Amino acid sequence: MQVQKIIAEYFKQHQYELIVNYALCPSDKGQYHGAKILSPLLQQRALNFQQAEYYLVVPFIRPLKYQPVSRLMFAVQQCAEKLAHIAQQSDLEIAVADISSTIVWTASTPLMQSKQRPLHFMLGAQWLEETIGTNAFAQAKEKLKSVCVMGNEHQLSALRDWICYAAPIIDPISQTLIGIINLSIRSEQHNVLGTLAVEQCAIMIENEIRDQRQHCLKIDTRSEIKIFLNNEALQITPQQKEIICILAMHPQGIELNQLHHALYGERKTRIDTLKAEMGKIKRILRGCIKPRSYQLLLHVEADFLKIEHALDSGQIQHAQQLYQHNCLANVRSPVLAAWRSCLISRFTTTLQQKKSQPWTEQQYC
Repeated sequence: MQVQKIIAEYFKQHQYELIVNYALCPSDKGQYHGAKILSPLLQQRALNFQQAEYYLVVPFIRPLKYQPVSRLMFAVQQCAEKLAHIAQQSDLEIAVADISSTIVWTASTPLMQSKQRPLHFMLGAQWLEETIGTNAFAQAKEKLKSVCVMGNEHQLSALRDWICYAAPIIDPISQTLIGIINLSIRSEQHNVLGTLAVEQCAIMIENEIRDQRQHCLKIDTRSEIKIFLNNEALQITPQQKEIICILAMHPQGIELNQLHHALYGERKTRIDTLKAEMGKIKRILRGCIKPRSYQLLLHVEADFLKIEHALDSGQIQHAQQLYQHNCLANVRSPVLAAWRSCLISRFTTTLQQKKSQPWTEQQYC
């Protein structure tokens, strides 16, 4: 099969994994053939096989092990209950994507979810115009205004029973695009108020982003770890800085025993010592740590997590631009030290695959 030959040809040449389903039609309609590929270029190649009665569903990028909580995600989490209620009441699917058009949050009824899942309308699906053609995510991102894409306007045949309304999410302070929100319904549910509805959802998230500006924690790991609360440098100990970095790696929270192991490893340190440190950090962060689960309750921007996110989403050049410094050097935490080693290894492997000069610890660390 010619498509499989293209897959084999590019399988070893690219550095992030996409999962794509091919469906034979009409003779073998309904029989799906899963394939793992590593090439964004391959997606475009596969689209050219439409004349050979193949079609491509939305590419899926494997989610991060540690998903950094971006300004967008923090705002969406605060609005999640309201957005989920809208999805339930209106029997539609709501999805939020980041600036790479990768879905990072969804809400829908069970029935809508079962209909949308085969199309990869789910976490990790990447809705780029260059890979799947016309779609609402891509249109809203390009035009920076709300759009409605009717069923037959979708280039991907699998989406032609759906109507999608999308709107850009703009950071109200910097006035830059930080995400896209999309409402999807079946064609027979079309409503002229759909565009207005998606605009109101975008405004809800933007208002939450504006409120976030009151409390923001920034972590800079160049040369030495620096922590800033609302742009004010915190005068804290190296160990307290490492604790905050570990908390940032666990946006959903971390139990005290797990935190103890991540910070000290095999070093013999009483857990009461860590409890005392957590009490001090909570006061320093003005109470923005959830008790027991030890979850940071404020927006976090950590450069080392942005690097990992860029790598996992395939933005290799952006990752290189971010990682031009001595990231997390001289840390004592075994978890942070292991993370740093893995990052260096990933960069080296990635650039070797691209037949470029490999990154080494001596050059960049």
